[in-house]
Formats: sequence, structure tokens, C-alpha cells
Amino acid sequence: ITNDAREDEMDENLQAVSGIVGNLRHMAMDMSTEIDSQNRQVDRIVNKRPNRNKVEDF
Repeated sequence: ITNDAREDEMDENLQAVSGIVGNLRHMAMDMSTEIDSQNRQVDRIVNKRPNRNKVEDF
């Protein structure tokens, strides 16, 4: 409100934090996409196993 140096510094810091949070959001979205892809791949591998429902007695 008073546009003094402290407020300017706080605004700059808030902008920096906002940028970092945005980067984290994008990283989280990329990680989610990669995990979904890997889960689908694991499911395909599991479904290709012979006798996948068979329980072996030891």
C-alpha cells in the first residue's frame, strides 16, 4: 500500500514463490503421467504371465 522497499521485496519474493510453485505443479503433472504409463506397462506384463491366477503351494 505504501510502496516502500519492504513491500517491493515482499512482492518480488511472492512472485518467486509463485514461479517455484508453478514449476512444482508441472513436475507433479509430469510425474503423474509417467507413473500412469508405467502402471499400464506393469499391468500388461502381469497379464502376459502364464497362470497368473495360479497359487503355488510350497
